[in-house]
Amino acid sequence: MAQRFEGDGWGMQGPEGWDMASEEGAVMYTSEDGGCLQMQGHRKKDGEVNDDDLDEVAADHLEAGAPVRDVRLGDFVGFEVDYDAGELSCREWFLRSGGVLLFGTLVRPVERRGAEDETVEQALISLRVAAEGKGGAVDEGKAAASGGSSSGGSSSGRSPQGSGPRGGGPRARRR
Repeated sequence: MAQRFEGDGWGMQGPEGWDMASEEGAVMYTSEDGGCLQMQGHRKKDGEVNDDDLDEVAADHLEAGAPVRDVRLGDFVGFEVDYDAGELSCREWFLRSGGVLLFGTLVRPVERRGAEDETVEQALISLRVAAEGKGGAVDEGKAAASGGSSSGGSSSGRSPQGSGPRGGGPRARRR
């Protein structure tokens, strides 16, 4: 069974069959095939996270001209970059919902590019905004017994490639 993580203001169901390790505000899932998915959340002190906040966090990628794709993953919107770094293939997500900013990274050997994408995307569409003050791993048996659900909230999932929270098309660099 996949392991659920609850961070400060957010939560997700991990990829099926992957191991989980967590610390305050962050979770790491690893597969037997060498994939590593890390998600880290931050709560904005005042107001909601906006596109400018995401652009600031992703400035190095945007300034380098990395190809970007707008995404909707569970309760979160934002964008993704996909690139190779030597022997590694990387996907990074910059996501927001209300006052929560999430940064995620999937790293795997370049020869495994795409092999675990469907499993990871299923985990990412489980991203949900959570109540304040939660954090850590969740026992799925206890969550189910208390009425908790890993599929709560909207069932919007991921928006199709080329469309997203800004009305479609490739993300424009503002710098």
